[in-house]
Amino acid sequence: MRSQLEARLDRQQIGLGATSGIVYAGVALGIGGVVVGSPVPSIRPATALPVVFGLLFGPSGAVGTAVGAAISGLIGVGFEPLLFFEFLATLTLGIMSYALWGRYGRLSSGEPPAMGAPAQLLEFSVVGITAAAVNAAILAWGLELLGAFPFFVTVVRTMGSASVAILLFGPPLLYALYPIVQSRGLTYHGTAVRSAQPTDGDGVTTVIIVAVVGCWLLVGTVLSVGAHAFGAIPTESLAKHVTERVAHERSWLLLFGWAGQVALGTVALFLVLRYAATLGLGFASRHGDAAPRRPDPASDRDDREPD
Repeated sequence: MRSQLEARLDRQQIGLGATSGIVYAGVALGIGGVVVGSPVPSIRPATALPVVFGLLFGPSGAVGTAVGAAISGLIGVGFEPLLFFEFLATLTLGIMSYALWGRYGRLSSGEPPAMGAPAQLLEFSVVGITAAAVNAAILAWGLELLGAFPFFVTVVRTMGSASVAILLFGPPLLYALYPIVQSRGLTYHGTAVRSAQPTDGDGVTTVIIVAVVGCWLLVGTVLSVGAHAFGAIPTESLAKHVTERVAHERSWLLLFGWAGQVALGTVALFLVLRYAATLGLGFASRHGDAAPRRPDPASDRDDREPD
C-alpha cells in the first residue's frame, strides 16, 4: 500500500511538472514571443509563471517551468548559449518562491499563498522581488560572460521588468488557481503547513540569501562598470577578445574583470541555491516525508472500533 501510494505521488509530481512546462512554453511562445538575452526591458506574463507554479506545486513547478523556458527558447530562437542561463534563471525563480514563502518573519502572513488577504499580497511582493533580483543577476551574469551586454546595463532593467510582471500577473493567477488546486489536493504541502510552523533558523537563512543576492548585484555592478569604463570587456565575442587582448596587449584588467565575474556568479549562485534548498527541502526532513500522506481507510476503521 505504501509503495503504491508513493508511486502514485511520483507520477503526480511528474504530471504537474510537465503541465507547468507546457503552460509556460505556450504562454512564452503565444504572448509576446520569446525574448532571450535582450537588454531592452519587456514585461512578459510568462515571467510570473515560475513563481506561481513554484508556490502551487513546489519543486515540480520550478523544474517544469525551467524546462518549458528551455523548450520555448529552442523553438523561438534556436540553440543559444544564453539558454543555459535562461534555464537557471527560470528554475531559480520557482525555487525561491516556495523556499522563501513563510520565511520573512513579521512580513510573512502565516497563511498559504491564496492571495485572499493584504498580508498575503505583501508577502508575495517581498518574495517576488527577491526572486526577480536573483533572476536578473543570473541573466545579467550570463550576458556579461558571453560578451553580449554589460552586467550593469541589464541587471536593473531585467529586475524591474521581472518584478512588474510578477507583481502584476502573479496575485490574480494565484487567487484564481490556488482554491482549485487545493481542493484537488495538489498543492505543495510545504507552503500551507510550513507557513504556520517556521523554525528558528529559517530567519537567519533568509537573511543570508538576501545578503548574498545584494552583494552579487552590488559587486557585479562594480566589476562591470570598472571593466567597461576602461574598455576592458567589449560587447563582442568575449573568448576571442580575451585571447587577443591578453596575448598582444597584456590587458590584465580584462582578465581580472572576466575572472571576477565568473567567480562571483559561481559562488553567489551556489550559495543562493544551497540555502534555498535548506529552506525548501529541509522542512521535509524535519517533519516527515516530502509528500503529503492520505489517510488509510482501513486504519481509520481500526481506530474507530472499540477495544
